Amino acid sequence: MDSYEINKDTVALIPKDERQTIVYEVDKSFVVDKKPLEIVEESCEYFGSSLEGRQIGTSKLIGFTHKVPVIVEESNELIFFPISSPESTKCIWISLKGFDSVEEQNGKTYIYLKSLLTNEKQINS
Repeated sequence: MDSYEINKDTVALIPKDERQTIVYEVDKSFVVDKKPLEIVEESCEYFGSSLEGRQIGTSKLIGFTHKVPVIVEESNELIFFPISSPESTKCIWISLKGFDSVEEQNGKTYIYLKSLLTNEKQINS
């Protein structure tokens, strides 16, 4: 797949390699031939804004300047958080609605994602 817009079922965007992303939705996962950042940028544009505009707006609202959450589309509450620098090819993006729980163990943070899949999803950061 070479095109994808973030939607209400999108849970996480996880880089597979330098050019591909594993998209996790609540009931399926698949690979898109784009970087996670490209998917976020194009989704912001699809919904009538730019990633930069969304980041600036959020930054002014909440005072964050790094790893700013991005409101991709407000009426459906499509809000995504970068786990590291968005410019990093290893940056994972997680939906606000995708969080199930977060826990810390031995200096590591474990993020558990909501899913209707039989396999539990966990992201270590």
